[in-house]
Amino acid sequence: MQEVDRVAVRRPGLIDDVDDPYRYEADSDLTLGLPGWLAAVVRRRREAFTRTDAVAGALLLAQVAVLALLVGRGSLYLDDLRAQAATLNTSFVSFVLSPADGPFAPVPRLVDWVQATRFPLEHWPATFVALFVRVALGVAFYRLLRRLVGPRLLITVPLAVMLFTPALLTATVWERPALTVLAATAAGLWAVDAFAAWQLQRQARSLVVVAAATLLACACHVSGIAVPAVLLALQLTVLAGRSRWPGALLGLIASAVPAAAFLGLYLTRSGAAGTPAAPHAPADVAGAVGRALLHQVVPGLLGGPYGWDGARAYAVVLSPGTTLTVLFWAVAVVGFGVAVRRGPGRTARAAGFFALVLVAAAAVASVARTDAVGVLFSRADLLTVLLVPYLVLAASIAAFPAADASEAPEAGEASDAVRYDHPAETPLPPAELASGVPMTRRERRLAEAAAQTGLTSQTSQTSQTTRTTWTTRTAGAPAPRTAATAVPERPREIGTGGLTLAVVVAAVLAGSLVSTVTYGIAWWDNPTGRWLSTMRGYVGDAEAYPRILATPLPRSIQPDAQSRVFPSSAPLVLLIRPDARFHDADGQSRSVNDTGALDTPLTANLGMSESSGCVGSIRGGQRTTRWLRLSRDVPYQAGAQIEVGFLSATGGRVEVSMQTPQGRQLTPVRYSDVELPAGAHRMHVAVNYGRTVHAVKVGFSGGGNFCVTSLSVWVPYR
Repeated sequence: MQEVDRVAVRRPGLIDDVDDPYRYEADSDLTLGLPGWLAAVVRRRREAFTRTDAVAGALLLAQVAVLALLVGRGSLYLDDLRAQAATLNTSFVSFVLSPADGPFAPVPRLVDWVQATRFPLEHWPATFVALFVRVALGVAFYRLLRRLVGPRLLITVPLAVMLFTPALLTATVWERPALTVLAATAAGLWAVDAFAAWQLQRQARSLVVVAAATLLACACHVSGIAVPAVLLALQLTVLAGRSRWPGALLGLIASAVPAAAFLGLYLTRSGAAGTPAAPHAPADVAGAVGRALLHQVVPGLLGGPYGWDGARAYAVVLSPGTTLTVLFWAVAVVGFGVAVRRGPGRTARAAGFFALVLVAAAAVASVARTDAVGVLFSRADLLTVLLVPYLVLAASIAAFPAADASEAPEAGEASDAVRYDHPAETPLPPAELASGVPMTRRERRLAEAAAQTGLTSQTSQTSQTTRTTWTTRTAGAPAPRTAATAVPERPREIGTGGLTLAVVVAAVLAGSLVSTVTYGIAWWDNPTGRWLSTMRGYVGDAEAYPRILATPLPRSIQPDAQSRVFPSSAPLVLLIRPDARFHDADGQSRSVNDTGALDTPLTANLGMSESSGCVGSIRGGQRTTRWLRLSRDVPYQAGAQIEVGFLSATGGRVEVSMQTPQGRQLTPVRYSDVELPAGAHRMHVAVNYGRTVHAVKVGFSGGGNFCVTSLSVWVPYR
């Protein structure tokens, strides 16, 4: 029988090396003046606060600083402009709950409405959204990691990798992906953390968080319906043997019910542009998974430094190159081999967990419409956002023993898995607690072996002193060092493995920061922000009821291929000036040029009516429409306008439509409906994108005599 005594004195404000080497003790009571329930929460959080939490908080603040600089100097994304423009001429309820132009996603639509009505075309709300989502993602990831593997200081390494990875930059700086896919991923992580809390601690409120977080994830993006599958994967692998299935079923039901309810609403309320696409071919999905893992997820997590392809606006994508891709995949394979050697059981569970998550993500990516997130957002981009946090989590599970691992260590596995009866309880072996002197790895293993054969503790405390007596029943075990014979505290020995890990972590973080800087340089060289700022100034300062032409966005902001979806800058002008007139040609009209300023363009005539004089007349009481043929077919040119001059005996409303040479009738977009008074007037409407004009139909709703005096098609130029 051996006994080891240790006496230590608590010193407020310093790290307590006896019970918890990571816990901070505050010098003052922070609960003075707080309500009782809030004071209890503060005390509980303060007692559980560790040095690991402090380092994690510092990393989160550093992430906020880096992303604030990166996102704040950027601009709105093309799909952000379209989303705000969609709020025109619709009610709040129909826009949020019954969208006609996209998927059922209440949370992003709600944010779009607030931005468009309160802060139209301003970028700072998008910056706030991006920072909020990334902080929520980081906090949820850290909580889950801490809950599964304990408050080890080393868990800040995977946290730093996840916080600063270049793989999530595109989904962060573009508001649409940040507000949809990235927000859904963050909410899903909160659901996974709450599920783990329910399984490990049986807190009833965790079930409420599981349901609420799942519903929030679904309300941000349809990928949230995969959350129940992720919870099932966690239960089958990581939590296997650590929790019971009856409780797991309750947690799964709490997540599956809101996910199923949302899926029903999604299928019934999504507009034509947001209905789920037919499942893609397995080969296509497998190709997207391969591109995501090979070129984005794994290389992105290993930092770089990488180059970025960005020949056009919004086309800034990760470009690691063949050499770096092969190098970092080799590093990943070596790391996996080391994890298998150190803990084959843990690694198998982690690999199984990530494999199941990958299947769920691929299933979602096979049916989700990525064009609802962004015109240049691919399935590989969607998979990257969904997989990055869970791959880092799986790697952490493989690297660190479970926080409450009570089973015996497996063959070949390091036996440093001890049970945490308190979130802040130290994971050090009993003999090391007793001695107060850091042990070598061999001494630690010997002490743990002694502890597993039979260990009891007796603790007595006074106001200033804590005495802990450890008694072992192991014959022949090495006698631990006592406080009387302890030598002064010496630093831990850092072996070759520790130095290698430090070098790799430093290289990954340095590469991530360099990649972020190079991405920022490419992203900041985007003319959209300057164009929007200039346009807001000129249009906001224009006279009352300004006459403005509906012309396309500059090619530097919107590629020609996207003009079919968003053919004109008129909706953006209306967000700033709802009184703008786009069809009134009774006076001089101006247009928004490529710099965002208002100027008067020159015009080039493309075609006119075959007749002169009163080319089309409508008498009161007769038919109210008249077809007028042009002298020749007019092919589409960017910004082309149909101009109609007319005389009307009474006030009324004029309707204009066009016909293609194939006989198809099209109605140009009308941005305002104005009742014109009697007299001579002119009006113009923008030609439908990509269409050739063969004839024009003019209609009049006033009921009196009406005569079309001129008809022409022209294009503005500078």
